[in-house]
Amino acid sequence: MNTSTIDRYSLKHYTRLMISFFGSLLVLTIYQYTTLYFKGVVDVIFGTSFLIAIVHQIGFTSLIGVILAFPFNFWENLRPRYGFNLISALLLLLLIIEAMLISYFCTALVPLGSDLLGYSFNDIQMTIKNSGGISWMLPVALVAIIGMFYGFYKVTSKHYHHISKMYPFTIILFSMFMATLFIEGKPINHNKTQYLALNLYDTSTEDTSYNSDVEYPLIKSKPIENVLGDYFELKEEKPNIVFIMVEGLGRDFVGEGAEYGGFTPFLDSLTTKSLYWENCLSNTGRTFGVLPSLLGSLPFGKSGFMELEKYPNKLTLFSILKNNGYHTSFYQGTNSSFDNVDRFLQSENLDFVLDKSGFGNKYQMQEEDAAGTSWGYPDKELFKKSMSLPRAAEQPRMEVYMTISTHEPFLPPKQDFYEAKVAKILAQGNYEGKVERVIEKNENVFATLLYTDNALKYVLEEYKKQPNYDNTIFVITGDHRLIPIPQRNNISRFHVPLIMYSPLLKTTKKMSAVNSHFDVTPTLLALLESRYELKTPKEVAWMG
Repeated sequence: MNTSTIDRYSLKHYTRLMISFFGSLLVLTIYQYTTLYFKGVVDVIFGTSFLIAIVHQIGFTSLIGVILAFPFNFWENLRPRYGFNLISALLLLLLIIEAMLISYFCTALVPLGSDLLGYSFNDIQMTIKNSGGISWMLPVALVAIIGMFYGFYKVTSKHYHHISKMYPFTIILFSMFMATLFIEGKPINHNKTQYLALNLYDTSTEDTSYNSDVEYPLIKSKPIENVLGDYFELKEEKPNIVFIMVEGLGRDFVGEGAEYGGFTPFLDSLTTKSLYWENCLSNTGRTFGVLPSLLGSLPFGKSGFMELEKYPNKLTLFSILKNNGYHTSFYQGTNSSFDNVDRFLQSENLDFVLDKSGFGNKYQMQEEDAAGTSWGYPDKELFKKSMSLPRAAEQPRMEVYMTISTHEPFLPPKQDFYEAKVAKILAQGNYEGKVERVIEKNENVFATLLYTDNALKYVLEEYKKQPNYDNTIFVITGDHRLIPIPQRNNISRFHVPLIMYSPLLKTTKKMSAVNSHFDVTPTLLALLESRYELKTPKEVAWMG
């Protein structure tokens, strides 16, 4: 009986476990703010934001403490040590999850939660893997977390006589927990596990039902105004249309007044020779939304249009132009299975699709990251491959590119060369304060911007050698803003440039009115319908 008493753990030990749990969360929070400080995201480590984060961690610890107290007592009373071992394992699991979510946040600058929309588990796994998030550091981190947790537990044994006198303070802690329910804070302040759990709960329980007296409420038959007609001198033959969707190309990096300007000199120059919309909005903050919205003006749905189990009958620029004699093609340097791109393209019955599997051994893949993985082929290799393919002069073409280089882990070819250019631009530029610090601490990101800008210059020069270049309209935009660079406000994530360049342009103009990717397909079709006899639907369901 004495042995049983000695072996059974009491609430004293449970309290020590919870203190160890909080101590570990505190260390992880310091790690988060230290990482973000060195990336230039926060100005100080131990500031007001840090204190608010600590309040949230105390609240999360209090919540977990209340939830796990009953199973601890139940299993300890049923069989000694079971409750202690069970709760220790659960707390360690929560710490490991929190560490991984903090690591994700430090890379993406958004907590995993809202980002789950439109992504399958395999997509998330591939994103983290190709962003350098899984490497030899993972087992080291796991050992460190376990060691830290049990280290705190041992320390509490020496000071428990102080802890046992802290009962009045627990009322304060509980009050702080209640306060976190009313402190909204920002994603940086939240406990990331709690944030993810609440987002999953909200997503799974939200009411997505829709009732309407109208059978097809999005359908409209009103003609769309040809707002581009005054700017183009169209020829007798239908023009080629080339879309280039640049990964992470936010307005903060392109054009006059860009916060982080100077690293896309070719695109900056192109904005002055084009129709340029400086206040265009991407309709989603992730790549999976750009194809349906830009090329189809399609609704998002619950988790992204391309995540629908069965696509409804739809009209896109691909299908309409293909029905009017266009050759349709799509080019990317990564796996088209990611984000269900391949499934969407198959539903459009494209004439040609190029992805990672179709390059052959003449082209150099992107350098592997620390985890030994590569997204695929960098932007210039993608353009080189595309330019090597034959193009018929007698058939109009619709070609769509999706780039990847300006995505984590930001490993452009000739990285040292481009990073040296970053240093030179920084030295000669007018950068101050936080902007300067961000560029210094993210030189690989800005080096990649320079590389991609150079690749875009290359491909437009190469198009001049292609059939009917002088009868081609180029549309260049970003899928969303670069994620790892701190943003001024929430809308910055969606603020992208929209550049329409063509030898057919009669005049150039910069537009400051707000528009979105939803507007592009209806507007281009209105331009073409004004000049050519196109077979187009009488009724459409454009979102733009």
